[in-house]
Amino acid sequence: MTDPRPERSLTPRAVDPGIESARRRARGLLGEVVRYEPRPLEPPRVDEDFDRMTRAGRTLEALRYGLSLLEHAAASSGWLRAWLVLWLRLAWLTAVPAAAAGLIVLLLTPMAAGLAELAASAEQAAASTFHALAWLAGCGALGAVVIHVIRSLMDRG
Repeated sequence: MTDPRPERSLTPRAVDPGIESARRRARGLLGEVVRYEPRPLEPPRVDEDFDRMTRAGRTLEALRYGLSLLEHAAASSGWLRAWLVLWLRLAWLTAVPAAAAGLIVLLLTPMAAGLAELAASAEQAAASTFHALAWLAGCGALGAVVIHVIRSLMDRG
């Protein structure tokens, strides 16, 4: 019994170099956006100018140091920071097109309403023109009938 599937060639197909280059660029761009690169964190240190800072500055520096200390204790290998950066990039990658689509919809909706009003006005103008032409045609037909009646009466008389 023969195999119904066509034979596959073992030689690779020729691919357009422009398409292959575009694919590589797209993969490179997407890879750049979604890369995951954990790097070890250095132990946190308090800023050297801590004593010369204002109260608000010292409060913020203490908060920064405490959060840095917590991050270092939880994930000194840097996986947590890399994971957060990855998800922030993915959120940005989806939020920008969504915001652009929302902006386009917000701009196109009033424009579409304006086009609908324009179409309604054009429809009314066409209907008015049709009615005017129909009225003129009716008047012309009535005039022709009146003229015909008058001529027929004059011919008899």
